[in-house]
Amino acid sequence: MPVVALCMASVNPPGLGVSGERPKACRSLRDSGFRLGVNRDSLGHGKGTTMGKPHPMELRERVVAFVEEGNSHREAARHFRVSPRFVNNMMILHRLKGSVAPGKQGHPPGGGKLMAHSDWIGARVASNGDVTLDELCVELTERGVMVHRATIGRFLHRLGLSNKKKPHGQRTTAAGDRPRP
Repeated sequence: MPVVALCMASVNPPGLGVSGERPKACRSLRDSGFRLGVNRDSLGHGKGTTMGKPHPMELRERVVAFVEEGNSHREAARHFRVSPRFVNNMMILHRLKGSVAPGKQGHPPGGGKLMAHSDWIGARVASNGDVTLDELCVELTERGVMVHRATIGRFLHRLGLSNKKKPHGQRTTAAGDRPRP
């Protein structure tokens, strides 16, 4: 895995300070806990279903400090080997919030707009097992909740309910009764 130095090589060629140690501001990305190429194949395509991780706080703070010292955004991007857009976003975040902490990722907890109606939906499916997703969609619209039928299907699946009309493994018609194309 490549190690990318967070300092310019021209300052101290091997990245070492006067005493032979790396200065705090000149540590590599590996030392700061940031790893390149995580969840990537050889072509750079993502693998798995994990979301991307935000850049480390230390890197974010050093980028902002570098720009506040009078350097340009593009110089900071080259110096820390990040994109100019990242530097711009960090400066905007620092200016608006006073912090460079990353925001929360993913959906907020709570289950969406159908969670408030879960008891009614469960009772409706239990009382009438033949109710279709479209019928549930119309009934929820009458209750003031606009949702797509796919949303209702995913919600029923999360509740462990099924809206299948036939027992598991049976088709609506026998194979010999189906019209041929």
